[in-house]
Amino acid sequence: MTRSDVYDLGKSMEHVYTISNNGKTNWIGVKSEIVLDNVPYINYSGAPITISKDKSSGIGCSTINSTRTDSQIIVLCDIGDLKRNQKANVIVAITILPNTLDFKEENENVTITTTLNLLLNEQTISLSLNTILRFITVPVALWVIIASSIVGLLILAIISFSLYE
Repeated sequence: MTRSDVYDLGKSMEHVYTISNNGKTNWIGVKSEIVLDNVPYINYSGAPITISKDKSSGIGCSTINSTRTDSQIIVLCDIGDLKRNQKANVIVAITILPNTLDFKEENENVTITTTLNLLLNEQTISLSLNTILRFITVPVALWVIIASSIVGLLILAIISFSLYE
């Protein structure tokens, strides 16, 4: 992340989970439990979770009826039925709010974690995704400073000469 991302613009990203039914039977009434980080610098506004199957537009899953603790937000989402060889994408939209991260030094990290627990009849399948945000300042190369100084002096000399004449 750049200084502009941290203090002015914010940053948006997505965690995408793909669920595939590669078995011999259809899955009926598949539900999922999505665990999100409950931290002040992340905004999960409205329906940050979208579930889409077979290129459909997607169904939103809201965080309004979620369970919140000090460190987590647990959202239950109904995926519905998954036929044999069908896929479903679960997309978690994450927005880092501007001016909420307090990076004290360069190369400091913040980790954002989401977990998808797929609730099947007899078992639970779990998968987590991590995104590591690192604050990096980009130094300006010395040759750029020297070149811009020379160009500035040249422009100043041309203006001075034209005003002198």
